[in-house]
Amino acid sequence: MNFLGVLCLSAAVFLGVEARPRTAPWTELQKAKHVSFVGDIWSDCSKPGDRCKIVSVVITPDPPKKGEPLTINATVTCSEEITAGTVKIVVKYSIITVLNKSYSLCDLLSQTGQKCPVAAGTYSNSITETIPSSAPSGHYTGNVEITDQNGQELGCINLNLSL
Repeated sequence: MNFLGVLCLSAAVFLGVEARPRTAPWTELQKAKHVSFVGDIWSDCSKPGDRCKIVSVVITPDPPKKGEPLTINATVTCSEEITAGTVKIVVKYSIITVLNKSYSLCDLLSQTGQKCPVAAGTYSNSITETIPSSAPSGHYTGNVEITDQNGQELGCINLNLSL
């Protein structure tokens, strides 16, 4: 999978599988309420009224490295059922837009073995993909906005990284 594909699947991780017991530190993270970790390469740009709240995102390694596996672990809590939605992803390499596309949330979830509708609750998922060694070195920025079936924002993540 290419680097842009990793970003697309990371959006699917945002609403991945139902939370289940994990080894530490996930167990401790899931016990905490309203935990928000902002790493060096991502930030939560969600609005206060969004119905999905990011509990945690752990990206390993941080920063990502070309030619090496990148693992994204995410936990999110949604306050109501989501029957459909859209994931809009914009990625820039320096000042050049390399991706500006919208995807069906349900299609992305199906790539993680899940399906719509997504019931209210806490969800955790993890993906691991290798960033191609051929990815251009430089500065990447991005934005992932996830909306529901009514076009209302569920959550938002900004990306800022260098390879």
